[in-house]
Parts: sequence; C-alpha cells; structure tokens
Amino acid sequence: MFADIFIENNFQKIDKLYTYIVKDDVKEGMRVLVSFGNSYRVGIILFLYKDYSGEHEKSLKEVDSVLDDEPIISKDLIELGLWMKNRYLIGYSKAFSPILPP
Repeated sequence: MFADIFIENNFQKIDKLYTYIVKDDVKEGMRVLVSFGNSYRVGIILFLYKDYSGEHEKSLKEVDSVLDDEPIISKDLIELGLWMKNRYLIGYSKAFSPILPP
C-alpha cells in the first residue's frame, strides 16, 4: 500500500505531499514517522492507495513507524484542509496548522 503524506514543516520549498510505502495497518489522518533527508520527520497520511504508478516507484521509502492508534484528524477535516489550501492558495502547513491538535 502507498500513502501520500504531508510532512510538518515551515519551508515553502518542501511544502508538498510525499509518497511512501506503508506496510502497517494505517488510516488517513494518522501520524507517522518517516525518513526525510538526513533526519526523521513526523507526517500525516492524507491519502492511501493500493497501487502506485509513479515514475519513481523504485526509489520510494517505507514509513518507519506509526505514531497513532487512531486517526488524529477525520476525513472531513482532511477535506477541509485541502479545500482551504486550494481556496486561499496557501501551502499544506498553513492549511493544516489550525486543524491539527496542539
């Protein structure tokens, strides 16, 4: 299974979704720990896919660990964050920061 993950950050250049391989039982809205560059970062799963047909499939990394037992944000809140991102032309960080629990 594959997941599009939003990596929590404050930099506009890396404010996009990243695809990772998921082997655990996860749901959209759960936090995961992923290898990102030379460190590990917390990300939130926004989309799950059974198949991936991207050109970089062989270079995808796996999710290191799942941090939550249940999603911390619902599918409705994910849709709200995506709507705010598109409506107000802002990045994922600004769209999801008011939605995420402190």
